[in-house]
Amino acid sequence: MLNTSLQALILAAGKSTRFNTTATKLTFSLCGQELIAFPLQLLKSLNVHTTVIVGYQKELLIPVIQKYMPSAQWVEQPHQKGTGHAVLCTQDTWHADNILVLNGDVPLLHKEDLEKLIQKHISTGAAVSCIATYNADPSVTGYGRIIIQEEKTCIVEQRDFTGDPAEHCRFNAGIYLFKRAFLERFLPQLEAHSTHGELYITDLIQKASDEHERIEFIDIPFDRVRGVNTLRELWVAEHLKKSELITSFLENGVRFTAPQSVSIDSDVSIGADTVIGYGVQLRKGTTVGTNVFIDAFCTIENAHLANDVTIKSHSVISSSTVHRGCTVGPFAHIHSRTTLDEKSVIGNFVEVTKSSIGKQTKAKHLAYLGNAQIGSEVTIGAGTVTCNYNGVSKHVTTIENNAFIGTHASLIAPVIIGEGSIVAAGSVITQSVPAYALAIARERQINKEQYAVALKNRYLASKNPLPEASL
Repeated sequence: MLNTSLQALILAAGKSTRFNTTATKLTFSLCGQELIAFPLQLLKSLNVHTTVIVGYQKELLIPVIQKYMPSAQWVEQPHQKGTGHAVLCTQDTWHADNILVLNGDVPLLHKEDLEKLIQKHISTGAAVSCIATYNADPSVTGYGRIIIQEEKTCIVEQRDFTGDPAEHCRFNAGIYLFKRAFLERFLPQLEAHSTHGELYITDLIQKASDEHERIEFIDIPFDRVRGVNTLRELWVAEHLKKSELITSFLENGVRFTAPQSVSIDSDVSIGADTVIGYGVQLRKGTTVGTNVFIDAFCTIENAHLANDVTIKSHSVISSSTVHRGCTVGPFAHIHSRTTLDEKSVIGNFVEVTKSSIGKQTKAKHLAYLGNAQIGSEVTIGAGTVTCNYNGVSKHVTTIENNAFIGTHASLIAPVIIGEGSIVAAGSVITQSVPAYALAIARERQINKEQYAVALKNRYLASKNPLPEASL
């Protein structure tokens, strides 16, 4: 049920100038999801009506917003005149008693952090509540500092701060919860700073202090509110997010042989007793069952691996399903809506695309299986190719249960290889093979006795011809 006492505003109109890239930072990927996706998903989990303030490259950002939260509104800030001006642009959308404001680049924030802020704000009746964090590292930049002296409270932006950093190391996290009545009264009163001509939302904290309105803070660890203003900070945030994900998996019975080498997206799931090898990449909503072994340097994306599966090194699986007990690899490539049924084996240097492989079917070496419907307990010999493309369109090869395809067979689709049939090695099959038949499609072998000696002499003569005078 939608929380009608609370609504949220996401600040997403900035130009991301410190990224030094052409695209807004909020469309950059972190653990497989755009930066803007993280606050959207948090707010969706809290059932909070959300408005996103867009501006720079809104045409790139709006489709991403709609992908993760179709119900979200967006409001344009046509000119970037500061965070206070951005919130002012949304005034016509205000309807709830309390308004949460947060930046679009908070990928490490937890749902519990927002719940704690909301609870304290409501229980104390504060006019404004903020998330704060401590960090004494002098190299940390980009954060306003919270200054509390006697009965006065304010937030001083970094560009305007002239005090002692060691004395004032409590930072503003850029996450605020306001009473709507307070915003309606005081936001229009903000004055632009003379140096930059911007309205700062942080000036509302001093305004609340001056008016003796109640201000509350909650403190959470710095790494959970760490912003992303440069590509280096994106790298740091992704490392922290990945560590958070892997730690959670370790606590739930998943083993990583070299956790620091693994790349993993935030929407991946892995079952207990699974082992993830060195350099593995798990992406795009991949689900991995229990007791699975994924060896070094495999890439698995948008795939489902059932229980008891073994993926040997350097294999790539995408947009496919691998059922229980299968073995894949090494150096196998499975993609494009392929399904491997239980206990099937796809071996080294085998590519399978847009195909269905039946139970206990084996293709162990050097094969290409495209647009193939293959039954159970079929043996595919080394070098087998389903020739599925005629230069205009693709066609299906059907291989029924218990068939045997010999080495270096070429199956020209569309064709059906019947149940229990055998295709001889080296055959080029252009017509369907009946059940339990033997298909041989190659030239008959001819042996010419002693011909090898004469042939070799001919080759030698052509290589070393006699001089013309001796002829």
